[in-house]
Amino acid sequence: MQFKLMIRPRISETDLMGHINNVTPAIWMEEGRTYFFRECVGNRAELPSLMIRHVDIDYRDQMFIDDQVEISTGVARFGNTSMQLYQEIRQTGRLCVVGRSTLVFVDAVEYKPCAIPTHIRDALSPYSVDPSDG
Repeated sequence: MQFKLMIRPRISETDLMGHINNVTPAIWMEEGRTYFFRECVGNRAELPSLMIRHVDIDYRDQMFIDDQVEISTGVARFGNTSMQLYQEIRQTGRLCVVGRSTLVFVDAVEYKPCAIPTHIRDALSPYSVDPSDG
């Protein structure tokens, strides 16, 4: 199962021809991650500090201003202190962008990696995906 978020492209995210700027998918992926965690975990206070360690974006097809985009977010893998999210951005049913983000859970006082809390792992596990087909 993947969490889905719909976004209507804004004029500021395009060039003069109406193409979506190449920077925009990274912003949309961040928005997808934010709402994914809100949906799954709830109160932000319950979420430990997270740091982005790595982001990988693969552009597959063009996107335009005219149609909404769908950002799908799921968990590709859990580690001890980190997790990898897998995201797809589709427009009019076309797979346009595939992204992977590695997030590290960090102790807010020590600023060192810490174990993923059990309640977070349990809340996110239903959103596990197999990114091998993406």
